[in-house]
Amino acid sequence: MKRGRINYWVVCISFFLGALISYILTQFEFLEIDTKVNITESIFSISTIIVGLYIAVALKKNQDRNQNLYKHLHSKLDLTWESFLTFSNRLKFSDHIILFDVVKEMKGFDQKLSPLKIMFASFNLETTFLLKIEQSIDILEAQLCDESVIEDNIINYSAIKAKILKSIDEIDEFFAKSFNYLNHIV
Repeated sequence: MKRGRINYWVVCISFFLGALISYILTQFEFLEIDTKVNITESIFSISTIIVGLYIAVALKKNQDRNQNLYKHLHSKLDLTWESFLTFSNRLKFSDHIILFDVVKEMKGFDQKLSPLKIMFASFNLETTFLLKIEQSIDILEAQLCDESVIEDNIINYSAIKAKILKSIDEIDEFFAKSFNYLNHIV
């Protein structure tokens, strides 16, 4: 049997075998087996077994669906955050950057966040943190692309570096909150 997969036949046979043994053991009366079978008790027992199995299978499917959803969304969000961290580290350790690089990175973030928002919305999950990330990235882009800091297609942001670092920290905080939210759906 593969790890993570459930063999439903083994579970069903084990369950019915356990129910049969339990039924037989409850019929002992001072080491005498009651040979009479109560039809109504047997029907209720079998129907209870069927309902219990149905609930167990439904819960397991729901848990598997949530786990798969979590893994998929987590990996997509993780890739987006890693990409942002790489870009933000470039901003933190330098005082200038090429305008084309900023425009390319911001476009890449939009392309990564848009499908994430659609997936979150399609699964009826909160998109507020993703919207805040998107708004904060737009604010960061506006700060970097201000005409007063651009000269010959090179952005010299040393004068506003504190504001940029604050925006980066805010975006990182929203990423962390979105990961925390994803952990709570599982």
